[in-house]
Amino acid sequence: MEPTMNPDFSGKRKIKTEFEEEENKDSITPHIKKVKQEKITDHLVVKKKRDRFNGMTEEEVMQRTLPDHLQPNLDIVIIGFNPGLTAAYVGHHYAGPGNHFWKCLHLSELIPEPMTAYDDSKLLKHGIGFTNIVHRTTRGSGDLTKQEIRDGGKQLHEKLKFYAPKIAVFNGKGIYEIYSGQKNFIFGKQPDKIDGTDVTIFVMPSSSARCSQLPRAIDKVPFYVALRKLRDYLVGKTKTLNEAEVCFPDLELKVKSDKTDKNKNQKSPKQENIPYVPPPQSNCLSIEYPRDNNYQSPPIQPQGSFVKPEPFYNPEDYGRMPVPQGFNTDKGAFSTTPSVSTVFHNLPYDTLSPPPPNQPIPVGMSQYTNYPQTPYGYLPFPT
Repeated sequence: MEPTMNPDFSGKRKIKTEFEEEENKDSITPHIKKVKQEKITDHLVVKKKRDRFNGMTEEEVMQRTLPDHLQPNLDIVIIGFNPGLTAAYVGHHYAGPGNHFWKCLHLSELIPEPMTAYDDSKLLKHGIGFTNIVHRTTRGSGDLTKQEIRDGGKQLHEKLKFYAPKIAVFNGKGIYEIYSGQKNFIFGKQPDKIDGTDVTIFVMPSSSARCSQLPRAIDKVPFYVALRKLRDYLVGKTKTLNEAEVCFPDLELKVKSDKTDKNKNQKSPKQENIPYVPPPQSNCLSIEYPRDNNYQSPPIQPQGSFVKPEPFYNPEDYGRMPVPQGFNTDKGAFSTTPSVSTVFHNLPYDTLSPPPPNQPIPVGMSQYTNYPQTPYGYLPFPT
């Protein structure tokens, strides 16, 4: 017989290689696919950014500028701050979404028919032109430098001198404030004119939809109507002009500034260790209370010496206190003599004495309040 192969009991364990372990693992357990954990944000609809400028970036749009629409002897010149992104991209004045300029222009009858920003050059036929203080396009007026604004103001002054329009309209309170350097002025027709010219100044609220004090177009129409009346008077269509119709002295639009916001956020400092000031003390003895006609108040003692005031009872303050009927104040007993006192306030003061010990003091009475002494020991409290 062939010898059988006995197992190796030498105590040495066979070390499996990593390759063999992976083979055994795959043969025993099925293959498990790793799944990526889902998040709640994966199911949210991501809004695509609106392509405002047809593939152009904002930096490319800011390289564009807006042309002026000016000619000599115009009736009105509309003055803005600087071109916005939408106006610069389109190439026309006041083309921003929600701008109320063109709507107010038609509702006030400054133009005979409705127009849009694409018709800005056609307004020259109606005697209306456009220009800006600064020609550089920015996202907002806050991106302009002070030097740019100063230079733009000088250029605007030269334009108004050269073209000599009848009315220079500042489309926004902040625009005229920067141009003139004034802060206290009214809306509408200004008392002063452009220096060195005969150009009338007219200030109206911004036509932008961001004007929170006048959010609707209908709120701004009265200013355009006043502008039309002023134009008709200067042109000669009307012979008289009522200043109250072209000035708005009572209208004040609140302009938020950084200083006012900082002052609101600042809290008043807490005052600590405030010295206590005692209230002024009055001389109690100088107060005269209503008493019987026969009673004389004690004389007022000089300050520095305290004298216990004589107790008294005022029936008008506490009401009448009942006394046993037939009580004789002279004998201290009941009798039917004519000297019977039936009312407490008729008792002489020498018959009054403090209440007995261990008796409560009524509410509203002090420890100096006295009660008449009777056979009962003391009378009940007043009601």
